[in-house]
Amino acid sequence: MLKAACRNRYLAIAGSGGFGKSEFFALWLIVNFLADPANTICLATSITVSVSKKKLWGKVVTFWTPLEKLGFPGKLVDSSTLSATWTRTASRSRATSPESR
Repeated sequence: MLKAACRNRYLAIAGSGGFGKSEFFALWLIVNFLADPANTICLATSITVSVSKKKLWGKVVTFWTPLEKLGFPGKLVDSSTLSATWTRTASRSRATSPESR
């Protein structure tokens, strides 16, 4: 996973449970954020918010919390979740959340 992450700007990983994908990419995200916070973004998807909090996002929170307490730059906002649907019109694309309908 490390070689693939280093060689590719975009990456999708699939594997069996317990393989360490969430732990690796949580650490990868944190290291990349610390190296270049203005240009780091991670897009992670999951079936539900509760599943996400048990997987990648939960690992990010677990690993980031002690760093934040040590004074590392950045502030983790754990309370924000977004459920969006995408619509495409001839002139633009937009995301809408259930709250905006």
